[in-house]
Amino acid sequence: MAFFPAGETQNQIPVLKKNILENLKVSIDSIRIDVGEEIFNAGAYYAYDLSDDKQSIFYGYSEGPEIHEISLTDYALVKRHKFTTDGPDQAPSFISYLSVLPNNEVALLGYGAQGIYTLGGKKLQDLGIEKTEWKGLQIDGSLNLISNLRVLSDKKRAVATPSPFAKPVEGLGVLDLENETITLHRLPALDITNRFNVTFRQGNGSSSSGDNIDLQELGDDFVIYSGSTSDIYLYQPDLDSLRLITFNHQLVPNQKTGDFPTEVDSNERRREVSNEIRKQISFSRLFWDDNRKIYWRFAIQNPRYTEENKYLGSEVFVFSYDEDFNLTGEIKSEELTMLPNLPFMKDGKLYGYRVMEENPGFVVVNFDF
Repeated sequence: MAFFPAGETQNQIPVLKKNILENLKVSIDSIRIDVGEEIFNAGAYYAYDLSDDKQSIFYGYSEGPEIHEISLTDYALVKRHKFTTDGPDQAPSFISYLSVLPNNEVALLGYGAQGIYTLGGKKLQDLGIEKTEWKGLQIDGSLNLISNLRVLSDKKRAVATPSPFAKPVEGLGVLDLENETITLHRLPALDITNRFNVTFRQGNGSSSSGDNIDLQELGDDFVIYSGSTSDIYLYQPDLDSLRLITFNHQLVPNQKTGDFPTEVDSNERRREVSNEIRKQISFSRLFWDDNRKIYWRFAIQNPRYTEENKYLGSEVFVFSYDEDFNLTGEIKSEELTMLPNLPFMKDGKLYGYRVMEENPGFVVVNFDF
């Protein structure tokens, strides 16, 4: 690991001296959620966030403006929080992002509506992301902010990865919601991502697959990362500090290589190219383990599919880092064949969402070393 200001040339990176994951054992459990008499489509969860105390998780329900609150202590549905799609309390019909805020408030974003709401459905603040003429950012064409935006707990600022429609991300945008301005920080170490994303355009629409630049909350900070490279950027809002962090993994390449078409003339060709891209290493987000005081990260490569193109699994690699992002362990897992869906970490275990007999449920990955 090494820290560098954004855009600064990298120096020598320390290598791993002791591998704490050398004898890692992984076991997998499953938990079914008790939903009582409620009936809904358990496969319709999309956006999600944990409460600050990690005792509850909130899922956006994509078939209606709802948030489902699930207890992580007794694994039961606590409540279906319902919202309206019209009037002064209008919420997005499809919640693409939600963030749990203090005082039983949530930030909900989607195309057509963005705001701060009570869990009872009252809109407290209209963020107006789409309607605002943002100052300080010159981008030709329509600006996409909704798909990757995070509202800070002060409700006065947000961070996003803005891009023109169907084009690469421009950088990290820091939004002043009160003054309607954006400050853009370039992310040159992640420009490699644009080489590993393929698009098919037809009429006014397009379909894309491959790697993307993503944004995750990590405590009070934010990580900007991509499947194409192990490099990450760490943004600390209180300091307005952006740092490039690089790693020296020894089990896997630190980034993808090769040349692939980024524009193709059919959906079939798009799937073919993206399947070739996925044969190379792809890095996940990071997960903070409060029990062990380490970060976990995962990577996959060489996916396997059936003749009907159904995903069967991949080679999975597991990494650990200390609080300063120094690499402390890496191993290829024999037990894991894929990464959990909608993942989060609690009590040193990695959770993922799974539909179980038409009910919500969790896959729980246990680590022993």
